[in-house]
Amino acid sequence: MNNEQLQDLLEFICKEGRICPQQNKWHELWEMLPDKQRVPHGWDPPLPLILTDWDNSTARQKMMRLKLHIQYAANKGILDRIEEFIKSLKRDEWHTT
Repeated sequence: MNNEQLQDLLEFICKEGRICPQQNKWHELWEMLPDKQRVPHGWDPPLPLILTDWDNSTARQKMMRLKLHIQYAANKGILDRIEEFIKSLKRDEWHTT
């Protein structure tokens, strides 16, 4: 895993008021993550904060969950693919401040 690439991507998602992708794009990102598993209280990695969770979570919680998904992708060796997806998102495909 390239730690510099990971740090750069984590910094990128925090710029320009970005919080997380809009719900449908965030779900698409989560679907790209390999080796997802049902665990006693949900999923590993956890689901994106969409649908009912969207209105019941703060901007900080959303951002932290997205960062967790990016870290998971890095640990699974697919950071390049996730970075390409994230950087391809248009401004209106992001939930922003």
